[in-house]
Amino acid sequence: MPCVALALLAACYPKAAPPPGALSANAVASASAQSPGVTATSLSAGRELFLAKCNGCHAYPDLTAISEDRWPGILNSMAKKSHLGPDERTEVLQFILASRSDQAAR
Repeated sequence: MPCVALALLAACYPKAAPPPGALSANAVASASAQSPGVTATSLSAGRELFLAKCNGCHAYPDLTAISEDRWPGILNSMAKKSHLGPDERTEVLQFILASRSDQAAR
């Protein structure tokens, strides 16, 4: 029975992916247009936090395998575990959303 539970848990866990790269200029411009206050600097900070924190407990997730509307809840949960403050959590979320759209455009 434990093997079945582990198999089900593994199937629910998002696919692993390589660490996301830097955002394109178009992705930065799009994110800035959608959310006032988002800048290349804040998106870069979000990426650095993502790279530093998200691989500490698990593999980097495939950002496109999880729907956009689920990311805020996931980040709320993970921010507590990785000791991210509210501003850092927002930077990571903005980076993830911009990276998802950047990956979809490629």
